[in-house]
Amino acid sequence: MAKLLFENKAQIVAAVSAFTTLMAHPGWELMEQILKENIEIARQQLEDGVGAEETKADVDRTRDRLKVWRETLNTPRDMIEKLQTPEDQEPSVDPFDTEETIKKRREADQEDTA
Repeated sequence: MAKLLFENKAQIVAAVSAFTTLMAHPGWELMEQILKENIEIARQQLEDGVGAEETKADVDRTRDRLKVWRETLNTPRDMIEKLQTPEDQEPSVDPFDTEETIKKRREADQEDTA
């Protein structure tokens, strides 16, 4: 699905811009507050239970809602991260390689020697 929505660089740039704008919009900020409250309520329900007649199905539904609310809350940020290519991101000023970079370099070296 994402492949169809973001076929070229212009669409990707537009989407990143739209998600960035969305995150600063007062409506989204209100939505974030609502989602965070819902997440907190659901987490509290899972910890404390909602009553003596609570069933496993009730707990499963609460967990499902919690998962959906968390995913919704993180969607704009996650989409920006997915859409940005490494060259779009700011270069790291850390002079040391990360564990991931070292692993990739080792794998490439192994492929070259094979």
